Amino acid sequence: MAIIDRLATKPFCATPQQAAAFGRGLKLFSAVLLDRKNKPVFLRFRPAFPFFMRELKQA
Repeated sequence: MAIIDRLATKPFCATPQQAAAFGRGLKLFSAVLLDRKNKPVFLRFRPAFPFFMRELKQA
């Protein structure tokens, strides 16, 4: 819940529902990305994910 609470304060989450949906989706996607990091579909995206997370935390 702490992640969702922090996301709710970000300007890109207009409502608490958006923050909850974004937080859950990000959590699920990051788990899949880590679990299947060597699959071809994720290979090109994987290097950009840490940059995305840093930008998200700084927003």
